[in-house]
Amino acid sequence: MAQATSGFDAQTADTVMILHTRQHWITVSATANSITYVDSLRPHQPLSQYVIRQLLNLFPQHIGDDGKLRLSIVPSTPQTNGEDCGVFAAAYATELVCGDGAPGLLAPFDVASMRAHLERCLQQQELTPFPRTTTRRTRRRQKVINVAVDEQGVDVLL
Repeated sequence: MAQATSGFDAQTADTVMILHTRQHWITVSATANSITYVDSLRPHQPLSQYVIRQLLNLFPQHIGDDGKLRLSIVPSTPQTNGEDCGVFAAAYATELVCGDGAPGLLAPFDVASMRAHLERCLQQQELTPFPRTTTRRTRRRQKVINVAVDEQGVDVLL
């Protein structure tokens, strides 16, 4: 899958993918009933119009009669530096595909081992859950944030 000038092709099957958000990588997943958004910089990183346009292209079947796409921003282990967003996006995608799913996104990853683990997965052409640490605790919010997005921006749903 690649983005063309006209955008992305709509995705109709269940999917997990990593999207580029201009200097940052995030993970999204979609099923027939929901879209999940995972960002290692949330809640400090706003949902950009660039990503919103990608989501609207990818998941038009999820757009409601009001023209809005609803998605759930799930809590996740935050990255601890300015360069590991792609590694975290890969870890989240792996967790959604072959791990514990959304609950596993909060378990603290062993940051020192993540890059080497991703490299092994790519060399072996097999994804396995990323290593965890028991010494680091996350104080990250644990509440799912439900939002509705359209070309005008983001509405938080209560």
